Amino acid sequence: MKLKFKNQTYQTTAVQTVVDCFKCQPPANVAAMKYTSPQIEFFLQAMGHMSRRLT
Repeated sequence: MKLKFKNQTYQTTAVQTVVDCFKCQPPANVAAMKYTSPQIEFFLQAMGHMSRRLT
């Protein structure tokens, strides 16, 4: 199976708009990249438990 994508102007414009929102943000530091919210931690733990059940 081969996937084919069309370059659609409205999608390209939407992506560029989101990218532009972050244009002036300072680069991330190591401490910022290690932070995760409690909700994300819960989700990752839940996914870990689910993947163990599937194997």
